[in-house]
Amino acid sequence: MALSRLEQHMASKYVASRVYTPETVQKVKVATGITMGYLIQAVDGLFTQWEAEYPDKMLKVLTFDNRGVGDSDAPCGRYSTSGMAQDTLALLDVIGWRTAHIAGASLGGMISQEIALLAPERVQSLSLVATSSGSFIPAVSAYASIFTTMMSADPTKVTNAILSFLYPEPFLSSKNGGNGTMHDVFFKYHKMMVVAMGAPSSFGAVGQSAAAMFHRVSDAKLRRIRDRGFPILIIGAKLDKCINVSHALHFKKVFASDHTKFVLYDDAGHGCLLQHIDQIAGNLIEVMLSSSLSATDNSRSV
Repeated sequence: MALSRLEQHMASKYVASRVYTPETVQKVKVATGITMGYLIQAVDGLFTQWEAEYPDKMLKVLTFDNRGVGDSDAPCGRYSTSGMAQDTLALLDVIGWRTAHIAGASLGGMISQEIALLAPERVQSLSLVATSSGSFIPAVSAYASIFTTMMSADPTKVTNAILSFLYPEPFLSSKNGGNGTMHDVFFKYHKMMVVAMGAPSSFGAVGQSAAAMFHRVSDAKLRRIRDRGFPILIIGAKLDKCINVSHALHFKKVFASDHTKFVLYDDAGHGCLLQHIDQIAGNLIEVMLSSSLSATDNSRSV
């Protein structure tokens, strides 16, 4: 049977985890003192439509592990989103990227806000997906899933908890053509990632949680970001259990301008980036192309 478009994306990510093995991940020590793991790809799974639509423009995508996770160091001590933004800028220095389109989801979106504050001259566009400027509290219904992901060593239990946390039940139970349900597709992908990544270090898990918990960017600072004039994309998910949609609506209000675009996915949860992968890829491409700097032959996205 023919695979759905979504399942093709998930399959490509499944294969990518085997192509981009620990041996292919690059590692470098950056000016903030940690070693970071990263990859630079011509196109990743999210942007497969770029090549078809814009063959004359090369898109380079930098993906990396923040401090505390994966192939980057997990030092003890206090983590902050501003400190992790400094890590990112230091990595950009090492690889020689003066400017880039900055995109981040959840904690990555918090770090992206700090990048835009620390070095606005390096931001070609800013995309914030399912994130907050601070003071968010997960829904009560999410706490059982959060506890399971933190405490359980059973990959199946952890994967089911992740699915419950990221995606609404109506989406998971929906049919995927003739290939089972969306739960089947996403379970395979997320379990593979759970097994491959293993549990984060205790320092990393606590540090990243603290960074998200204590993240604060005031409205005055958000307006400073807005007033720099680069394109801004805000994406919210109405059924998000982790970061309530009110945070996206707050961004919409404070960032309101002729260079800000707001998109709300009514049926999506915190995992909207995968749930609506084609649509969000289109949103991201649109904001990158709207940048005055994207007229060059090469675009770089972080």
